[in-house]
Amino acid sequence: MNHAIVYSPIKIGVCVTEEQFQAELERMKVPKERRGTGNVRGNDATTHFYEKTDGEYGECCIVCFNVESIKSNGKWCTVDGTLANLCAHEAQHVWLAICRSIGEEKPSEEFSAYAVGNITQYLYEAVDSLVEL
Repeated sequence: MNHAIVYSPIKIGVCVTEEQFQAELERMKVPKERRGTGNVRGNDATTHFYEKTDGEYGECCIVCFNVESIKSNGKWCTVDGTLANLCAHEAQHVWLAICRSIGEEKPSEEFSAYAVGNITQYLYEAVDSLVEL
């Protein structure tokens, strides 16, 4: 059962490797000059937003988790909350983009809390399905 209170007009993707990120951009036909890299140096996670004016892939975002960086720093752990923190942080970026997309200037605290919680859970479960935690 999906407990989302709003269905996102923005497609949300998750990548844990640079290869996955580039393949997703290729699939969406994002021009090479707009692609960049999935993981900004020094970050454990980052969110990239794309929109194509002809609507071929619409508005979307790809949340990238730098698994090797997280593991090498000894922080890839569900006990200390690192992954949950990263997912919640990136979920907030996604939520703000959704609000802009739907013209929601002042969402209520409860509306925002449920939405960010739902996005956070989606990101966490997506990473869990891509990486053996």
